[in-house]
Amino acid sequence: MSNPLVIKYYGLSYDTYESCQEQMDWFASILREGTGEWLVIERNEDEAFLGCIGYHDLDREHRQAEMGYWLQPEYWGKGYATEAIRLFYNHVFASTDIHRLWAEVEVPNEASWRLLDRCGFTFEGTARDSEFKDGQFISLRNYSRLRTDPPLGDEAGQHK
Repeated sequence: MSNPLVIKYYGLSYDTYESCQEQMDWFASILREGTGEWLVIERNEDEAFLGCIGYHDLDREHRQAEMGYWLQPEYWGKGYATEAIRLFYNHVFASTDIHRLWAEVEVPNEASWRLLDRCGFTFEGTARDSEFKDGQFISLRNYSRLRTDPPLGDEAGQHK
């Protein structure tokens, strides 16, 4: 969470392992409270740590939650994120009553919004100047995947 390439569009960063404890405490608290779940993304053959994926801000009344993810840069463009997202939303829909997973992506983060397109998420529109970051307003592209959306083929099976 300190690599400039990873945190460019992430919104959080930690420069020491000790400061990262705040994030670890948050992961534990949302799991304990039942408002989220974050998982490690690793490669099966050697258990290499690739990144993380999860959901948070569970809205129980409306059965929806925000999804997020990140990968270490050396694993970008190799299909791992596509596979992780597809496995993750199948896991969420099979193990919870969540109906809608949604994600926000900063407009310049084209690789991420193209990834969501490939993974069957629906582009819902752009929230213009909806957040203030680094001294300026930023716009966010909004995506969702519903429990009732048609399943996608298993094109991501090459890394299982």
